[in-house]
Amino acid sequence: AATVLWSGDWVAEELSRNPFSPKWVKNVGGLLQFFLASKNREEVAGMLGWHAVVDGITVPEEPREAVRKGNFHKVPVLMTFSKNETYGCIPSGASVSVNMGLKFTLKKEDQDRAKSAYNQTLIAQGIKGTTEESLSNQMLTDKLWTCDARSLADDLTAGGGRAHVGMFWHSPLYDPVGMMTSQVCTQGATCHAAEMLYVLPQGEPRGIHGPGMEAELAFSQKYSESFLAFVHGEDGAHPWRVWDKETEPVTFYDKTGSWVVPHYRKPQCDVLDRSVGDHMPAFMRQH
Repeated sequence: AATVLWSGDWVAEELSRNPFSPKWVKNVGGLLQFFLASKNREEVAGMLGWHAVVDGITVPEEPREAVRKGNFHKVPVLMTFSKNETYGCIPSGASVSVNMGLKFTLKKEDQDRAKSAYNQTLIAQGIKGTTEESLSNQMLTDKLWTCDARSLADDLTAGGGRAHVGMFWHSPLYDPVGMMTSQVCTQGATCHAAEMLYVLPQGEPRGIHGPGMEAELAFSQKYSESFLAFVHGEDGAHPWRVWDKETEPVTFYDKTGSWVVPHYRKPQCDVLDRSVGDHMPAFMRQH
């Protein structure tokens, strides 16, 4: 059912894979239909496939606004992201696409200042020698995933909920979906949604299998067990720390185990959160 819902409309990253294939054509069609039906067409480019329809019944109001007011089921929420989200959505080397993404997500007059200030935060943390392409990808990954996850964790907590934020730090050898966009997805990068087939391992021929993949399979089983422990409310059996505003803990997870990094990407998000493009969804501009 989740797959049907996910594929029923249009999915932004599918637009970067296998151009002119039936799936690509279907997603382009879905995007065009959504654009034509949208009351706020100027926001479509910023939605990137995320478009909850506020119908007053199933979705009574903009979900993020409801969360801020505390109008949501207070079930614990686990949000995870990876270090190279954009590489699973935008082909490596496609700097034009990355820079176009930054133009949508940041105000035009802020882009040069934000990039310089962002780079200074990296240098201050000892991250130097970043290429222009890598810097742009890091900025877009943080803007659309890392910083938004931090923001949502704040909203959930303020609204009376319980949030957990995780970083999937493992560099997968198995990422058949990301590979359709970029080869780097199995060469050290951790691309968009790379963890999905690790957290919910599949059987052959879809799953992790074959010679040389034994360690990957063992890690997948361990990671999946941790995830299922969270789902079943077994708080002592999973590593993800509860989010709080004072320490902003992000729990990292890879083959070596798990560890907590407080205030992960806070300096970078402090820069990026100061500017929100005019085409981004309204809830981001109002935060």
